[in-house]
Formats: sequence, structure tokens, C-alpha cells
Amino acid sequence: KQWQRIPGVFFMLTGAVYLFWLAQNLNTSLPWVSGIFFFVQTFSYLVVINSIVNTWTAVYRTKRPVPSSYPPIAVIIPTYSEDPEIVEDTVRSCLSMNYPGLISVVITNDDKTPTQIEELEQVNTRIQKDLPLLSISGIREFYLRHSTPHTQAKAGNLNQALDYVR
Repeated sequence: KQWQRIPGVFFMLTGAVYLFWLAQNLNTSLPWVSGIFFFVQTFSYLVVINSIVNTWTAVYRTKRPVPSSYPPIAVIIPTYSEDPEIVEDTVRSCLSMNYPGLISVVITNDDKTPTQIEELEQVNTRIQKDLPLLSISGIREFYLRHSTPHTQAKAGNLNQALDYVR
């Protein structure tokens, strides 16, 4: 793509002409002001020239390399008294990600109320049934974990999920 070098060449030529003209037309009655101004203009010109020279032969990658294998990823969703419909929508969107490798989605539930546990178990059943449909672009796994008692709020859920994923 040689045409992309045209603006660089144009800048180098017009900048050199400008600096030559500026040197001829400096205000000699205030040499310290005009000298600083000329120095700043010259320095700016040289910085841009340096940038042009550094990118003159740069090679830009237009396509990403395709990895031979994709690393597995885990998505952890800590819950406490969340609406089961929202949790189910979140899990389905995570399982539907366009990623060719393994995606494991882990829900950690910290709510000990029987209705919340039962509703999340129903979500688990529905998602496990639909899992083959959600596994179009790669392998998908889904796990529902009810966390053991702890005093760390949602951070405790995350810590227990990380232990489970490991």
C-alpha cells in the first residue's frame, strides 16, 4: 500500500519548506522568543518525521491467526434472591456465546430458601434439556451449585465456584 506514504512525503516536503521560510522570517528584535518558537516548531517537525520513518515499512496484520485449540472458559454467576427468569436468560446468553471452545457456566446459589432452590433446580432442568441446542458453536457445560455456609456474601459464592471450576 504505497499510496499511504503520500501524506508522509507531502508533510516532509511542506514542513521543510515551512521551516526554511520561518528561519528567514524570524523576528530578530526578540531573539529569545523567536528562537524558542523556532526550536519548538523544529522539534515538532522532527517528532512527526520520526513517526513517519518508524511506520514507513510497518506491516499490519489484517487477519487474526487461527489458534490450533481454544482454551476452555468458565462463566461464574453468583446469585442470591435473583429472579429465576433473569438467571435463566443470563445462563442461556452465556451458553449461546459464539466461541468454538468449551464454555462451562456455573451458577452458585447462596439463597437457602426452599422456593428459590426449587425454582433454580427447575431452571437447571430446563437448561440441561436445551443444552444440545445451545451447543451449536462448541462444547457447553452447565452446573448449578448451592454454596455451603460462609460469611463472605457473593465473594464467598465466587470463591466456592472457583474451587469447583479448578
